[in-house]
This record gives sequence, structure tokens and C-alpha cells, in this order.
Amino acid sequence: MFNVGEEGLWPIDGASRSQPAAAAMHDRNVEIRLTRRPDMTDRVRFLTWNFNVFTRARDDLKVELIERLQPDVAALQEVSRTTANRIRDRLPEWQLFAGIEDSPWEGLGANGAAILTSPAVDVVKARAVEPEGWQHIGGDETAVPERQWTVHASVIVDGQRLEVVSAHPPNAAGSGEEHERRVVRKVRTYAALEHLVSGHDPLVIGMDANAWIDSEFPPYGPPVIADGPQRPIMDFLVTGTERHGLRDAYRDWLWREPSRLAAVRARRPNGPLATTYVRGGNHPVPDRFDVVMVSPSLHVHDVEHGYEDSLACGSDHGYVFAELGLEERDARDGFQS
Repeated sequence: MFNVGEEGLWPIDGASRSQPAAAAMHDRNVEIRLTRRPDMTDRVRFLTWNFNVFTRARDDLKVELIERLQPDVAALQEVSRTTANRIRDRLPEWQLFAGIEDSPWEGLGANGAAILTSPAVDVVKARAVEPEGWQHIGGDETAVPERQWTVHASVIVDGQRLEVVSAHPPNAAGSGEEHERRVVRKVRTYAALEHLVSGHDPLVIGMDANAWIDSEFPPYGPPVIADGPQRPIMDFLVTGTERHGLRDAYRDWLWREPSRLAAVRARRPNGPLATTYVRGGNHPVPDRFDVVMVSPSLHVHDVEHGYEDSLACGSDHGYVFAELGLEERDARDGFQS
């Protein structure tokens, strides 16, 4: 499916950019804990962030935050055609592949997942993913995953090959038959995502999961997932590691150091482990909707959540910023199926 030489994997326009470029830094009061060091040649700074398609008037603020954070690779969600063009205007040395630009969906809310790479990263191939592997799930025949929701890129970071996926499974809001249809579509989208990523390494996913990641079971105890139509989604996120090989980067980072976990538990004994989205209107419920998932060979050095900084820029989701360690391997080893 993702063989480097396969026809249909589209290269991103633009020359190879192996030389780092100094992005303009803007004077705003934002605390950024992950700071690049000269010896960080085996690490990748990875950002995932839902931009919020309905606040396009504030896209400049969002791009400025990306400039300050200086990720190597960013998995973005809810990127419209207008937003994609604005990112390219503001970051001409960076490369962006936006799934909505490969979709017939039109209209004010039209958006998709996207992958943005810094000038220090070479992009081998990128494409919106044709969903596969979901056909065994019964339900409404019209509730099909859509390709603009999942984007894949093969990139080279400091000479190391890395597969990157930005995903945005749809929500299942609503009631009655429409809710049932949305649940089927959401479950099928997760099935397609698992079919895509299973067994591939090194690989990182950044996603707005549209799932209550820490709310379906006691967040500090062994996972106990309730039965129901959306159980396969929580299974993918929490207990599916043995099948697809991916783990939640934040949980991995927290549980590896007891003092980190104890600090979070003392402040939020009922969860969530971190807040990236608040639902419920006048009855707010904090959730961790946004997640970074990593394959076995990626080491999680640090994870930061930026809910307040994200809202200040117009998004309704907090970003997740992870510093990941790359094992040395042949950069020619690509995403195969």
C-alpha cells in the first residue's frame, strides 16, 4: 500500500530541504518546555493539533504558535483549503499535505487531516489514505470512512525514516438513526486506521480521536472497557497494543516515572490524565480527546499538553507535543504492505 515506488503515493511539491531554517519567533507569553538542544540528532519533535475549521480568521495566531513550538513534524486536523493556503503563505520553507485538497467535499465546514513538516525534514511520499479493512463491520451501507480524515507521509528526520499518520475519526454526536449511522462510520474509520498502521515501525500517529480516552475506565487502574457499540474504539486506543503494536505516548511517559503519575493523580484523582477538549456546554466535562500513539522502536522522552495556549489561538482543542527518540536504522526501509 505504501511501497515507496508504488504509483499513487504522491510526492509533495518542493525541493528537498535537508538544511534547517530558522523560523521567525514571535514575542508572545507562551511557556514552551521542549527546547531543541544541539545534540538532539536522534530525536523528533512531534506535534498533533486540531486547528478548528470554524476559526479560520485566527489561523495566523495558530501558525505563529507552530513557529514558536518548532516541531519537526506536525499532524493537524480540521484543516480547510483556505487554512492550507494560509499555512503555506506563512511558512513557505515548510511542506504541507492536506487531505481536503484530495477530496470532493466543498462548503464552509470542509476540512481534513494534514501533515506539516519543517525545513529540516525530507518528505519522501505523502497521500490521503483510501480506507480499507472495514468492510467486515455491519451496519448502514452509506456510513463509510472518508479518505480526507487520514493522511500518511514517509519522512526522513536526521537520516532516519519515520512513517507519520494524521487522523481524525468522525464524531458520533446526534440521536436516533443518525447517531447509529455515525457510530458505524466512526467504528469503521478506526478499523481502517488499524488496518493501515498494524505492524509498521517506526510509526507515529497524531489524532483527534473523538473519544473519551480517560473516561471509559478508572484512569489510574487497569483498563476495564464497557461493552457497547463504540467498544472497538476504546479497544484500539487502550487495549489494542498487542494487535496493532502502538501505545499511547502520554501514558507510556507517565507510567515510566512514578513521580509524574503521582503528581497528575494528586491534582486530578478522577481524571482525565490531561485536558485537550471540554465538552458539555454549561455543564463542562474535561476530556483527553487528542493523542499521540507510537510504535515499539520510538522512545518517549517528553510529552506536553497546551490547552490554554491552543485556546488563545482560536482552537477548541489543546495540542499534544511529544519528543520522541528514533532508533538508528536504514532510511530506505519504508512503509510496506
